Amino acid sequence: MPKEVPKRPRRWFWHNLEGKWFLELRYGNRPLSIDGRNTAIEVGPKEKLPEVIQTLIEATKKGELDNVLKAAQQARQRRS
Repeated sequence: MPKEVPKRPRRWFWHNLEGKWFLELRYGNRPLSIDGRNTAIEVGPKEKLPEVIQTLIEATKKGELDNVLKAAQQARQRRS
């Protein structure tokens, strides 16, 4: 009989030793490469996290991340 075990979700933001904060978008369990190279967005100070998240929400609504999401979806289908 399967047992339910609580699982802690992976963090999608973190900071380095210098205090700079970073944000990472993920599709499934894989990080998205928004600019084709990097998977993390440098946010700067923690106070800017909500502003960056709002910018990403607006970009998603406008369809600016459609190509990135479509590529991630196709890559996931190829692995299956």
